[in-house]
Amino acid sequence: MASNSISYIFSFLLLFSCIWTQLFADSNEKAKQNNDLVEKVCSKVVWPNFCLETLRPYPGSATADLSGIATISVDLALSNGSKAKSLINKLSKLVRDPTNKTVLNDCSNYFDVAIGDINAAKNYLVAKDYVNANTKAALAGENIYDCLIILDDGPSRELSTWTSNEFDYCNILCETSGLLLGGQEYDYSNEKAKQNNDLIEKVCSRVVWPNFCLETLRPYPGSATADLSGIAMISVDLALSNGSKAKSLISELYELVSDPTNETVLNDCSNYFDVAIGDINAAKNYLYAEDYVNANTKAALASEIIYDCLIILDDGPSRELSTWTSNEFNYCNILCETSGLLLGGQEYDCA
Repeated sequence: MASNSISYIFSFLLLFSCIWTQLFADSNEKAKQNNDLVEKVCSKVVWPNFCLETLRPYPGSATADLSGIATISVDLALSNGSKAKSLINKLSKLVRDPTNKTVLNDCSNYFDVAIGDINAAKNYLVAKDYVNANTKAALAGENIYDCLIILDDGPSRELSTWTSNEFDYCNILCETSGLLLGGQEYDYSNEKAKQNNDLIEKVCSRVVWPNFCLETLRPYPGSATADLSGIAMISVDLALSNGSKAKSLISELYELVSDPTNETVLNDCSNYFDVAIGDINAAKNYLYAEDYVNANTKAALASEIIYDCLIILDDGPSRELSTWTSNEFNYCNILCETSGLLLGGQEYDCA
């Protein structure tokens, strides 16, 4: 009798194990299929990496179908849009410049229209009317892109980032609702944004640290509409701003350190930054004059001199200074590669 009981228990455990294994296998297969679905959507958008980094960790995305992914993008767009509107209202009370006030007012209107379109798309998704859902998503993306263009370099980098994110969420919604049409023609992403994405990726594919380049240029105000010359000027602005902060930090550290070796390192790096900042300013003037040969030469020299500082810094005397110096090298490297591309095929050296 005891033997029969043990046999029954063993059979039950074996059956449970088989069922659990099958459920686990089914779950893994479902996750794999969903990962393929996310990748399919993200392969169509303007910024694939942003799409993947947004959708993969999002709660519920691991089991979502196309309709579920569309709903996720709606939720993201509405949440981000609401925050952006609040920031616009806050900034409107703070800015005094008439141009910035006009920009904020126009962007507020663009967001109002876009949020209305996103809510309409949400209702059409529920009704499985994917044609109208796609149309509304495309219209929302266009309105947000119009805001992104006029924001350019002001009045708030945070607002530019949120607006860029809003465009991306609308873009994901547009492409997902388009796929839900099952092969029918649908409204595509903003062509200008796609072209600009290709330009930024072209620049960043040539630099030493491509990911740093993409993460820097993509959200930067004005990058959404910048040509090669514009990207070069963005890298100049970044390098000069970062260089100024690094110089201030060097001066602060010099007053604090007592070790002679660190004093020598800081003194040398201070001189390196002085020379590099001079080269970057010279490159800026050459860019204005459309003298891309000399702009590229000055950018390359700035990169080399900052790299010399990076080498002697090694592990000290400040990790923060090492980071800023590394960033400075990367900004100079972006400037070098961009000015090189502006030469239109002539040979240049940025490595």
